[in-house]
Amino acid sequence: MAKAVGGGLLGVAITKAVPNMLPAGITSSSPIMNALVSAAVAIGAGMIVKALVKGDPTIGDAVMFGGLMQAGSVALNSFLPQVGSVIGLQGLGNGIGDLVAGRFPVPQNPISAGVQMALPAPAMPGAHAGAGVGAIFNPYGRAM
Repeated sequence: MAKAVGGGLLGVAITKAVPNMLPAGITSSSPIMNALVSAAVAIGAGMIVKALVKGDPTIGDAVMFGGLMQAGSVALNSFLPQVGSVIGLQGLGNGIGDLVAGRFPVPQNPISAGVQMALPAPAMPGAHAGAGVGAIFNPYGRAM
């Protein structure tokens, strides 16, 4: 069982990685081509593993099965993008938190928004808050 699961995960990883290494003209021409390239990579990976591991042909079958599952996922994402909004967490209605939209106010940050804020009025020369009447000040503006 562990060999089958490991082979399936290997097939998914190979089928997810190899089409990204191919030239963009092959894979990005149409959604049908994306699915066909993924299926071809899955079948090829399964055949290569089956040829390399002659003692246990089920590992090659598991790699091919995992790759075809990834190819099916590519096809579903290409042809049925609206399914994710119906069965995913976004379609569950009004919720709270990070998984679904909440109705919490977003704090306004004028610094990150690039809004100029008004600067406070400069203090009058010689006026130091907290210093007593007739205080003597050092060169740094602090009472001594």
